[in-house]
Amino acid sequence: MNRQTAPPFDFSRLLYPLLIAVGILVVYHQTSNFDFVNYDDELYVSANGHLREGLSLNNFSWAFTTFEIGNWHPLTWLSLLFDASQFGQTPASFHSMNVFYHLLNSLILYGLLNYVTKAPFRSFLIAFLFAVHPLHAESVAWISGRKDVLSTLFGFLAIWSYFVYVKRTSYVWYGVMMGCFLLSLLSKQMFVTLPCLLLLLDAWPLKRLRHFRSEEEPKTITGSDPPSVSFLFLEKLPLFALSILFSVVIYLAQQAGGAVQTMDRFPLGLRIQNAILSYGLYIKKTFLPTDLAVIYPHPGEAISQSCVWISLAILVGITLFALFRFRKQPELLVGWLWFRGMLVPVIGLIQLGDEGLADRYMYVPQVGLFLLMCWLIPAEFLKRKPVAVGASCLAIAYCSWMTQAGYQQVATWENSGTLMRQAIAVTENNWKAHHNLAKYLQNHPAEEQAELTMQREEIREHLGAAKRIRPENYLVLSRYANLLRDVGELEQAQELLNKAAELEPNNLSVLIALGNFYQRQNQMDKAIAAYRRAVEAEPEQGLPYVNLAMALQQKNNLKEAFDVALQAEARINTLDGFNAANIYNVLGILNMQARRIDQGLQYFQKAVADDPNHPQANTNLQRALQMQGQMPR
Repeated sequence: MNRQTAPPFDFSRLLYPLLIAVGILVVYHQTSNFDFVNYDDELYVSANGHLREGLSLNNFSWAFTTFEIGNWHPLTWLSLLFDASQFGQTPASFHSMNVFYHLLNSLILYGLLNYVTKAPFRSFLIAFLFAVHPLHAESVAWISGRKDVLSTLFGFLAIWSYFVYVKRTSYVWYGVMMGCFLLSLLSKQMFVTLPCLLLLLDAWPLKRLRHFRSEEEPKTITGSDPPSVSFLFLEKLPLFALSILFSVVIYLAQQAGGAVQTMDRFPLGLRIQNAILSYGLYIKKTFLPTDLAVIYPHPGEAISQSCVWISLAILVGITLFALFRFRKQPELLVGWLWFRGMLVPVIGLIQLGDEGLADRYMYVPQVGLFLLMCWLIPAEFLKRKPVAVGASCLAIAYCSWMTQAGYQQVATWENSGTLMRQAIAVTENNWKAHHNLAKYLQNHPAEEQAELTMQREEIREHLGAAKRIRPENYLVLSRYANLLRDVGELEQAQELLNKAAELEPNNLSVLIALGNFYQRQNQMDKAIAAYRRAVEAEPEQGLPYVNLAMALQQKNNLKEAFDVALQAEARINTLDGFNAANIYNVLGILNMQARRIDQGLQYFQKAVADDPNHPQANTNLQRALQMQGQMPR
């Protein structure tokens, strides 16, 4: 009996995935040496007390109930908690995991496109550009971009599951798709437009819509007659229900975080103009990725009307071209509407914050532009050798250029200094970049006195620029006041702090800055009063209790200091490592003064564990050990 031998494995099938992986390695390997940045990373990771504790039942519950940072993305929190539990809170581990998720996304994108189109080279081009394009640096090189890469992972898996469901008519795969969609929404709500996207994919490449099929292709991709339009909509009703539910949830979360802007500040007409302009800028940044920044200030009433009209003309022109070609090339209209439709939730019609646009918003919508670009030349034209060779050379050149540009853009994410300097260089009136650069420089003082003097001048320059742009921003005023206090200009510092307190009388950071100012001047009663107001303003935050306990201890009000310190300890998950060490150090001192040596020693050990470089905690720990006779004097 003759045995049939299996055909040899085609190793060329590994070439495209290998090239995608190499492209990602070339562009993103540098992130393993990158630091946290002071643009949300401290809120998500570096100063987040929950991540310091790691995965636990309490933190699992917290992840599903918190609207922290104006978002609701429990799966993103759980992934960060898992990383912190396994690898600690070092930036390298979080960066590496982001790159890993991006690699998975790129490979899955290649796989799902090739699965349904049977066009491996075009699918490879789209996936490779997705892997290396500089617009995606923000979603991958930014630790806080975890929500983008994670939601996209499950979003792409949902699309692939839908393809399998359609091809096999298997409701098991429909359930898999629903599960992946839910996981994507639990990571970030960017994929709320998935039901509409799947309707586009029904048109092409699935060919389930009659109007999107040529006369030569009367059947669907499975060879069957196309279903009715009503069936296609009914089929996606569960997806629409989830989209509506999560859209409401994220709107409430953003509103609770103060991100939703009023019509008074951003009128509807201005929002529409900025949306049109943003579409044009996203197209420009896709094909000519220059002047990329982490923060793009909203232009407001200074928006360029000529640029709006140019963007509108481009949008109308491409739309008309895609409609004209849709009978013969439906993929062009599908790609164009993929780009346009997936940006709708973040295009600014509902204005969140004061940014005009953001690179991270293009992580998935850009796939539509790549699809349009890679399917622009009809298949019959590519049968001509000169056309095929020319198109291939152009594609390789463009991929090489994007790889180089991607590497350079990722390099700007090395630390807050490089990131904010880049933003200042390529944007105008960017108060937030000036403020964050000053903050970075203040937290990284120069060692030499001459360099420190120059650095303070630079800090003053950037804070002055931020103040000119936003003269009534409490963050800018309070940070500028701290600088003036440090250089001895106390009267001007107090004036700025008082103005900040008038603007935001119940703001935690302003009240703490005010208390710090009085404490540095040894005006303890005023400092304690400011800290008490901070406690009243944010009773669930541990930081005002830390400062109040330290001030009470300094005033020798030891009993109340101990009670307040215990309240700070109860809120330890809201503190970064330095302030957690502060409160443990205070509790250690108070216990030692009460002759509770063992308890004091334990608190000093906790302080050093949270911040190994804390000078007072280390000194106090050594003294406590000497008192117990555990180390030589």
